[in-house]
Amino acid sequence: MVNIKFPSFFKRSLRSESWSQAANWIGYVAVSNDETSAHLGRRDITIAWRGTATNLEWLADFMYFLRPIKVRMIPCTDPRVTVSLGRTLAALNAYGIAETGVDIIDDGQAAPVCVFSFSGPRVGNIRFKEQLDKLGVKVLSVRNVHDQVPKAPGIFFNERVPAKLQKLAERFPWWYSQVGVELTLNHKDSPNLTETKDLACFHNLEAHLHLINVYHGKGRNFLANGRDIALVNKAANFLKDHYLVPPNRFQRENKGLVQNHKGHWVQLEWQDLEDHLKEIDPYY
Repeated sequence: MVNIKFPSFFKRSLRSESWSQAANWIGYVAVSNDETSAHLGRRDITIAWRGTATNLEWLADFMYFLRPIKVRMIPCTDPRVTVSLGRTLAALNAYGIAETGVDIIDDGQAAPVCVFSFSGPRVGNIRFKEQLDKLGVKVLSVRNVHDQVPKAPGIFFNERVPAKLQKLAERFPWWYSQVGVELTLNHKDSPNLTETKDLACFHNLEAHLHLINVYHGKGRNFLANGRDIALVNKAANFLKDHYLVPPNRFQRENKGLVQNHKGHWVQLEWQDLEDHLKEIDPYY
């Protein structure tokens, strides 16, 4: 959770039972149970970060330029490595795990560290990319070709220009490079999605997950494969009309109101932080 007292005109937490009035959910950690771990032959740990959501976060994304990675209190053997924000949370998380040796297990081998990024912008400079490769961090970037977000920052100065020019300009704060491998998808190939000019649809996470679900390889037909298609319209208007799924259909039950002992519909009072911690940790 992020617990910063921002002005009220910025989006607040949608959870009425949350312990903080100015907190926004930002991700979670999931660990595979014993049964799944035995099936996989390893213990999987997933650290999931959500994307930009609030007005303040979008503003911050546009304000940040490349800065030395050590400025962000992350160890690095190469002082030329610089990073920005955006999907940096996932990439830096993976980088920090590998750089500090947290991924080294009892037998001395390194556990694989991977990043799966959806529609993420460029993160750092070419030195950051090289450092990730050196540490063995694997990155898969999934993007819709019509989404403009992955093309920024570094629209003009990026990894596509000649290598000599990259070397000359790498010290400037507007020179970015993509990391990892790209899986490029096209929403127009899906038989389920409608034509739209809404740029937010092209960037929508549920749309990306739908495209992965129906994608069966380059040059092959897109076919649905079990994932609920109604999820696409959870926060968008992207499905064809004949599916009869209303747009932007997701909303909280009773919009967060609950009935009190008098039968009146009210918002839950904010829970004290100390009480919240006692609920989730019996040893607190």
